[in-house]
Amino acid sequence: MSSSSIILTHTSINGGVPVAVKAEKVSASGNINLQMNPNSNAVDMVEVQTQSYENYKYTITGIHFTNEANVLSWSDITTLYKERYSGSNPIVLNITYGDGTVLSGLSGSTDINCVIKTPNNSLDTRDSKDANMPIGSLVLIETL
Repeated sequence: MSSSSIILTHTSINGGVPVAVKAEKVSASGNINLQMNPNSNAVDMVEVQTQSYENYKYTITGIHFTNEANVLSWSDITTLYKERYSGSNPIVLNITYGDGTVLSGLSGSTDINCVIKTPNNSLDTRDSKDANMPIGSLVLIETL
């Protein structure tokens, strides 16, 4: 049986070698932009039309920042956060389920090109004794 994994790759971190993301959860979500024209003088249903969709958002929570080799660190996230994305050299995200299935993005590829939207690093004594292990989260947005 395979194990689940979350992998990030970018030329600016770990010499371009993929890093594992030690996390508790990853979720993918999207948003459909809708057009509705309600009639303010009526109590009837209105037709709803889809206009466009937003790129998937990948939220990774419970990231354990360790000093292990080939594991995502806060320093790696800071490096990626400061990177400017202009259409080339995206962060590549790979998500594998426990049964070996690999998640595809909107493009249909299992190499999901992303940019960082929101990093978070929490030093909390409720998460680990004396806040010895910082636990964070990361939001990535899929891109072309």
